[in-house]
Amino acid sequence: MSEFRIAFCIICHKYTPVLQELIDRLSVPGNGIFVHVDRKARMKDFAALSGKVRFVTPRIDIRWGDYGQICCMRRLYEATRSGDYRYIVLLSGDTLPLYDMTYIREFLAASYARNTEFVAMQSHLNLEEFYGKVRTAHYVPVLRWGGKRSLREKLRIKYAKHFRPARNPLFGKVPPLEKGCNWITITDRLRDYALEYARTHPDYNRFFRYTSCGDEIYFHTILGSSPLAGNNTRQSLMFADWNVPIGPKVLDNTDIDRLAALHITPGGGRTQPYLFARKIADDIDLVRFRKAVLGE
Repeated sequence: MSEFRIAFCIICHKYTPVLQELIDRLSVPGNGIFVHVDRKARMKDFAALSGKVRFVTPRIDIRWGDYGQICCMRRLYEATRSGDYRYIVLLSGDTLPLYDMTYIREFLAASYARNTEFVAMQSHLNLEEFYGKVRTAHYVPVLRWGGKRSLREKLRIKYAKHFRPARNPLFGKVPPLEKGCNWITITDRLRDYALEYARTHPDYNRFFRYTSCGDEIYFHTILGSSPLAGNNTRQSLMFADWNVPIGPKVLDNTDIDRLAALHITPGGGRTQPYLFARKIADDIDLVRFRKAVLGE
């Protein structure tokens, strides 16, 4: 079984006990672990992971909703092209597995034999919100969320408003757009197809430089117009609770029993299990989590 290779790609911005637990769980024969640490973080904080993971460089300064998130995902996927990895699983640093690694590896091995992709797609879009993210030109690197803006930042914002396009100049010149969860699990087939598409369609990349939250659209759209679209379950293997005013909910000790119950009924008409969950609180009781969710 160890000959079936899986690449786990992790995007993180801080070292936490949850991240360490995730790395320890993933560290079994046949798994490769690729970690991108936000450029704003100090690498010395991640010293405990040395020898267990491959840190992907150069690092990117990732801002919420920015094109940098897409660049980070592409960089991680490029790093997995050597190593004969069959599945590439994208995770955040605040993720924990809901099953032991034996089950996860067996599930993915069986899924690969069926050519299965796990890329969630929204069946119904709020078009006003959606077009606001892709038709209006966004300049996320200019903005800093929260806090008082410096004079330099104010001048950059004024410049963007008056001298840059107000509308995305490439809107309507890309394939039909799809949207969904950005924590996707894809085969090496889709990875290679998507990276080649990005390489040969520079305007596609330029289009996303103007978008907000394009990481929820970029790979989904490529898949939706690809020969592999029929292999997609349109479901993610990642659980997150969006039933809060500002989501996803940070899952803490009060959610442990609910996470354990996902083994019995994932709900929502799902045909696939949840293999992982996020956003896990930094101070979650890991001993209790292991006992209730993993049966240890």
